Amino acid sequence: MKAHLTYVGKGVLHVDDDYSAVKLQKLKTGERYTVNITLINDYLFHKKLMSLLRFAFNFTCTEYDFYRNTTEQFDIFRKMVTIKAGYFNQVFDLDGQSFTLEAKSLNFEIMPAFERYQYFEAVLNYLWGSSLFMDADNKTLLTLKGFDTWIKKNVETKNVQ
Repeated sequence: MKAHLTYVGKGVLHVDDDYSAVKLQKLKTGERYTVNITLINDYLFHKKLMSLLRFAFNFTCTEYDFYRNTTEQFDIFRKMVTIKAGYFNQVFDLDGQSFTLEAKSLNFEIMPAFERYQYFEAVLNYLWGSSLFMDADNKTLLTLKGFDTWIKKNVETKNVQ
């Protein structure tokens, strides 16, 4: 299980998002757990990327009846968007004739900054050009445009190449 937490001092970790909160609710009070803590590389970027994906997912859930707003469905949605953005591996079946596409596992701890920003732009470009937002109202489109403005501003300010 992975969850995003922020250390707030005095041995206390605070849950960062609803996704993590749902996962942590599965833990039983009084049980002992071993935890491996990893510092997230470029946390604000990671948070912005996850909010973009969550925004697109929530919009899709309200627009289309076949999506249900669950953690499992969000994971599937995130993987589908990753594949559509061009970040996938071809996995061949045992017969060697057919294959499936699996979303690449993106490890932001080791991924260089320019690759993280390329991924963000690819996801944004897919969402912007897809039919998901075809019937979106102006407020929704402005929110999506805000993500576009944020990525361009951060690429320029951080001189990511």
